[in-house]
Amino acid sequence: MANGTTADSAEESAEPGGTTNAANGFRARAAAAWYATPIGRWWDERQINARVHAWWEGYEFQPSAPKAKPAAKSSKGEPSLAPTVRGWPVPRLEVVQALFGEGMLSPAQPEQLVKIINPLGLNEKMTVIEVGAGLGGLARVVAAETGAYVTAFESDPLLAKLGMELSTKHGVARKAVIKQAAATAFDARPKSVDAVLAKESLFTIEDKPTLFAAIRKALKPGGQFMLSDYMLAGDSQGPATAAWSADEPVAPHLMPIAKTRAALEGLGLQVRVVEDVTAEFRSAALAAFATLADRIKSGEISEGMRPWALCEGDLWSRRLTLLASGEVKMIRLYARLPAVKELT
Repeated sequence: MANGTTADSAEESAEPGGTTNAANGFRARAAAAWYATPIGRWWDERQINARVHAWWEGYEFQPSAPKAKPAAKSSKGEPSLAPTVRGWPVPRLEVVQALFGEGMLSPAQPEQLVKIINPLGLNEKMTVIEVGAGLGGLARVVAAETGAYVTAFESDPLLAKLGMELSTKHGVARKAVIKQAAATAFDARPKSVDAVLAKESLFTIEDKPTLFAAIRKALKPGGQFMLSDYMLAGDSQGPATAAWSADEPVAPHLMPIAKTRAALEGLGLQVRVVEDVTAEFRSAALAAFATLADRIKSGEISEGMRPWALCEGDLWSRRLTLLASGEVKMIRLYARLPAVKELT
């Protein structure tokens, strides 16, 4: 992709080396234009909320976290926790993994993860870093699919501990190592890493330029960076984004698409793909909640998880409504550091 390509034209790019689908790009832009209008935003928000209400008919979905039902007790006889999206109490972890899969904290079907990592051409001789690993689900998929050695950094001590336990459980403790470290302080030797991955984990990082510089320093010549995250479509935050930010469990610090690209290119990275995957991301999230509702209704998952599912649904309803507004997009970005021979 040549320098100076706009975000709109970049949205039509598929994978590194892929072809452009002009018809799909036109439809995506037309849909985005509709949902960016006041009536479009109103309609889409009604649709999102209606779907959430329908899944749990008879349980009102409040705009803030629902109150816990009284009389619920834990196995130790202690009162159960009130549902929350702040921190990672055990019931929330159970609901989120029931939604998105073991080891995952956001929408990610196995085939979608494979699609993300396949273009990187990783193999068993390569080393990979993941920034913001959560429970390490992506790290384990990379290790299993490619044989590469992955070191995944997670700032939350509990998530890092549980993530490492999952790697041990699945027999990849050496191949998918989950370590506790702040995103801006991960430990990697200069020019030692073949690829760096970050999946919806950097939007709460305020000083992204410093983090990007650390990633560039860690990459070998020819190394790759794959990022998927919330980004501002325009140059500044709009009213929908400001309202959403106030209700997020951790304060977001979103960067414009164009500024993200410029920051990476300023460090000498070649940005090859900037792909709008908003529609795919929203569809995956909605499908996950519909499936979870069916599992609860069928008795496969405890009825006691319903308040926690509603609480998590509230968080994701706000996120999906924001993405529908057009102010923020889910962007998948692929960048590469030139190999030594390309620089000579």
